[in-house]
Amino acid sequence: MASAGCLRGGAERVSDGVYVVHAKGNAFVSQSEAIAEAYRQASAACPSGFTVGDGANGTASSFVRLGDSVQEFPTSGASR
Repeated sequence: MASAGCLRGGAERVSDGVYVVHAKGNAFVSQSEAIAEAYRQASAACPSGFTVGDGANGTASSFVRLGDSVQEFPTSGASR
């Protein structure tokens, strides 16, 4: 009997242009697979690109969707 990973994700709109994206997997899903799912959810919610912010330390990263991939662009910091 083989075990399979279960991975779920979604994006919740919290205000204009602001989404909380999440991904969750079981014990058979790697952290990198869960992170990739979060980026897929962000790309679906914001097809023209998005900025990832971390409220804990004020950092941000900007991303733009290029076909089937996501490209990161360096940022100088988060805007608050």
